[in-house]
Amino acid sequence: MVSAEPGTGAARGSKEIRGRVLASAAMVRVVTLVISGVPTVVAWALMSRRLDASDFAAVSLAVSLPTVSSFVLPAMGARIANSVALSTDAFHDAIARSMRTCLAGAGLLAVLSVGLSWVGWSRLLGREQPDPFPMDFAVIFVSISMGLWIVLLIGDRILIAMGEVTKRVWASSVTGPAALAGVLLVGALDGPAWAYVFPVPCAMLLAALSSLIMATRLPGITLRSLYADVRRRPSDQFGRSTLTLWLIVVEGALVAPVWLLRPVQSVNGTDNDVAALSVALQLAAPAFSIVAVLGQALWPFYARNRLTLRTRDVLRHCVTMAGVSSGLAAAYAVSLWGLVEIGFVGHGPGIAVLAAMALFIAADGAWQPARIIFSTDQTVRRLAGICVTSCVAAIACMWFVADVAHGSLAVVAVSAALFVNTIVSTLGLTVHLHRRAKDGDGAATR
Repeated sequence: MVSAEPGTGAARGSKEIRGRVLASAAMVRVVTLVISGVPTVVAWALMSRRLDASDFAAVSLAVSLPTVSSFVLPAMGARIANSVALSTDAFHDAIARSMRTCLAGAGLLAVLSVGLSWVGWSRLLGREQPDPFPMDFAVIFVSISMGLWIVLLIGDRILIAMGEVTKRVWASSVTGPAALAGVLLVGALDGPAWAYVFPVPCAMLLAALSSLIMATRLPGITLRSLYADVRRRPSDQFGRSTLTLWLIVVEGALVAPVWLLRPVQSVNGTDNDVAALSVALQLAAPAFSIVAVLGQALWPFYARNRLTLRTRDVLRHCVTMAGVSSGLAAAYAVSLWGLVEIGFVGHGPGIAVLAAMALFIAADGAWQPARIIFSTDQTVRRLAGICVTSCVAAIACMWFVADVAHGSLAVVAVSAALFVNTIVSTLGLTVHLHRRAKDGDGAATR
């Protein structure tokens, strides 16, 4: 963990991932999953049983489409996390730049959702016409909610950057109970299918607000100081780094194939296929959440030690994370299969989709160390090139195999892209970190 004050960086550690840090973050996440993850699973399970395949697919599509905006968050967090090791001024400058990016992203998301509604979201998604589900209204509502969500999550990114991952995890645990309460309320009121669009975005907003409140309780962080950061003009003192911009490209390339899984399936497959794939993706959220938290716990470690790592060190870290994630993947597949068999979850995916999702979870874990280590000014352009190339290849494969085995091969294509990113970046980019370090350019990562 890092010091509570930005710029007070600890000494460089060893080349090994601290097992205690991983174990602590993982255990906290496991505990909060009981509080948040279980209610989230129950909420989606209830929706899968109460809605027919067409309506469940529509709700899932409406909720998932605007979440593509979340790709700006890791980019925003990377700059803030790296700046902690430099100085307090660099830290607040990173917040200013990141907030401007998020505000621009929120505005763009709202404009796109409203603009494309003139064409018709149901028509774009290949749904039957006329569509009884008000897809335009649903997508616009979720888009505006997600825009506000990415702005409020500045608190989440600050907590991660300051090494307060445990607090961040507790803040996010609000999501599950709030979403379940919303689903139960809609059910109790016998609400229409489109009303099930509201609970999840509202729960996410509540969790983001909780993380912001926790962040403002840290030393040197207040709502007034954050407002001042939003209004301040980014300083040239810390250089005109394009790190955030390139990381947005990286994260966009990572998110795009996953985001397109359901829309592509909607166009090329059936409502039943979309519903089953949606169940598989939504109920995999707890596993992906644990993998993400483990990665976030490693940000402070890599921010200070990345220049001491060699190719074999990075590969070893990737294998370690892949092993942990494989265990989570197996638990996920067996658990969801069991829930489908006992009838707790409707529109259940088949074995092929479950196996593909398990591979996806393992690939996501393997990718985490490389993703963090190479998120620097020295290597991010090359990393973006690798990710964009694999993204294009994955999307092309998805389009041709979307109707095979109910979309399982499309999920395999996404997993393969992550494995390619991990291996190619580790073998090809580690040398650039050390080359710049020897030239004196890599001592401080903006």
